[in-house]
Amino acid sequence: MISRLPLAASVRRRALATVSTSVASISVPEHITTLPSLKPAQDEEELQSSWVRLSGLPRAVAPADLYRHAASLGLVDLQNAHLDYKNFIPTGRGWLRFGKAEHAARAVKMLQSSRLAAHPLRARITKEIDIIRAGQPFRARGEKGRVEATERGLLTGNGPDARVKERGTSVYLWGLPGTTYSHDLARVLEPYGLRVTAEDEYPVRQIHRKTPTARFLVRLSTTSGAHRLVRDFHMTERFGPGYTVRAQVIY
Repeated sequence: MISRLPLAASVRRRALATVSTSVASISVPEHITTLPSLKPAQDEEELQSSWVRLSGLPRAVAPADLYRHAASLGLVDLQNAHLDYKNFIPTGRGWLRFGKAEHAARAVKMLQSSRLAAHPLRARITKEIDIIRAGQPFRARGEKGRVEATERGLLTGNGPDARVKERGTSVYLWGLPGTTYSHDLARVLEPYGLRVTAEDEYPVRQIHRKTPTARFLVRLSTTSGAHRLVRDFHMTERFGPGYTVRAQVIY
């Protein structure tokens, strides 16, 4: 059961890296929240040459930061940006998709000599389109499908976007006492605006690992609610002494 320690414990705010840019206002396309649907009729060679693999990314980076950085370098035609995860933790790698191969080739030259939040980036054209395709979220139908995916260990948090559909509004919580249950945690997190739908009425999903502590994936209704949850819980002992909770938004 969750310890009833006061929820007014001290909050350690995360220090977020900021990236300066000469672009005053940059519009981030709405379609960055989904992986592209690829048509068989597309030129496969052109498609294979339009993806750029990035490494050396800051762990706190978000896809929107990649769009801003690309715009500050004068890059055009950026279609999609995805971060790579392992066990729901960013690996420092990512992928960018450009509309044309020549735009991707120019992006490699510009990105290779650039820095993001003081981190030197490495970039190259990638043939990992199959990995990116495989990273699309599981098409689990309704509550039954999600439960089966959890029990079978399919929710690994590995690959592009951690294979999470709700990017920017999903939070990964870990380090909680092993006796914590999803329904108890849902009551604690209710003020942050849990996302309940007709398809899935359980927004708090336990991620089963062979560890003494508990891990959860939480779906929120808004990005502001997700960020507020992280600010309030990350690096605190709100569930008991000796249990330092960690929290991060999944992009």
